[in-house]
Amino acid sequence: MAGRCEPLNRKEKKSVRRQISGKEQPDQTHLGIVVAIARQNRRATLGIAPIYAALVLFAIATAVGSNDLLIKLLELAVSLMFVVVAIQLVVLYRRGGRFIDRYSVETE
Repeated sequence: MAGRCEPLNRKEKKSVRRQISGKEQPDQTHLGIVVAIARQNRRATLGIAPIYAALVLFAIATAVGSNDLLIKLLELAVSLMFVVVAIQLVVLYRRGGRFIDRYSVETE
C-alpha cells in the first residue's frame, strides 16, 4: 500500500538519533521526518522538565526532613544523579534545536 506509515525499527531510530546529534549526514529524502522527530523530542523534553523538577525537590525535601544519615546520603546521591541526567537533557534539547535551525528551512 503506497504512502503507508509504519513505526521506525531499531536501526532507523538509531540512525535518526545519530542524524540529529550530527554524527551522520541527514538523509535528504527523509529530512522532513527527521526534523519532525527532532521537534517532537524537544516537546517531550519540555514536558518532562516540570515533573523532573518536582522529583528533585522531593528528593531534597526528603533529605532535609530526615534525621537518618543513610537517608540523607541516599537522597544526596539521587539528587546528584538527577543533576547529571538534567544536564544530558539540556544537551539533547539544544542539539535538537541546532538540527531544527539548520535543516527546517530546507524542508519547508
